[in-house]
Amino acid sequence: MTVDLDGEPCFCGNRGCAERYAAPAAVMLHARDVRADLVGLDLALEEDTVAQDFDKLARAAVGGHAVAEALIAESARYLAAAVVSFVNVLDVDRLVLSGPSIAVAGSVYARAVRDRLTESAFARQSHDVVVELATNPRDSAAIGAAALVLQSSVAPGHGPELVRRRPG
Repeated sequence: MTVDLDGEPCFCGNRGCAERYAAPAAVMLHARDVRADLVGLDLALEEDTVAQDFDKLARAAVGGHAVAEALIAESARYLAAAVVSFVNVLDVDRLVLSGPSIAVAGSVYARAVRDRLTESAFARQSHDVVVELATNPRDSAAIGAAALVLQSSVAPGHGPELVRRRPG
């Protein structure tokens, strides 16, 4: 989902996607630019340490480290912009945030999303959107995939269908 029309090129072929601004990898890329202000957080700032470094940065942000807070807040702001577009299109009543960013700094992301929805969601006059944090944010995608498989076993015809291709 585009959050900056003239933004950074994305691996998907578009420009300015939320992934380029809100994802842990994007946050850590920006952290490299201000590494001198992050001394003492034990960040490796390498491509293969993004997950570990993001967790450390998020913990520092939640703990009050000003530069870490600014990096996470910027990420949350971009995620909030994407969420507003999503909510405006689908008119949802409840939104559950999950993923690596949410695992440690969920409160920062939830607050940014709630604030943005209150300011600019189309339906804000008629109903609120409840914003919650997933109980298992790191594993939500795997749990959802497993639930789809189980659903198709328990209730055939109500889950994902596998299409068998005929040879030739």
